[in-house]
Amino acid sequence: GVNIALSLWEALEKAERNAGEKIFIIGGGEIYKLALESIIFDEIHITTVFGKFEGTVFFPYFNFSLKTEYELANSQQFFKTEGRNSHSFVIESYIRK
Repeated sequence: GVNIALSLWEALEKAERNAGEKIFIIGGGEIYKLALESIIFDEIHITTVFGKFEGTVFFPYFNFSLKTEYELANSQQFFKTEGRNSHSFVIESYIRK
């Protein structure tokens, strides 16, 4: 029950065979970068966690304010709370106009 693809393009080709279903790209870093450079998406959901973190891979920068073909559809902010959220974060959804 698993489909294996050796590239983003091969995965998208296989996924398109399931017409009518949403396709989600969930990483990693290089896959995100390829998808953003190609602008192959109709909507994107970005979670920004506020804090200082160590790591070697992060989501690529994509300035939606400069991309006139997308608009902010929804934004929800969540605050750091004792026992629930260790960091404040915001979830933003953008859609293609």
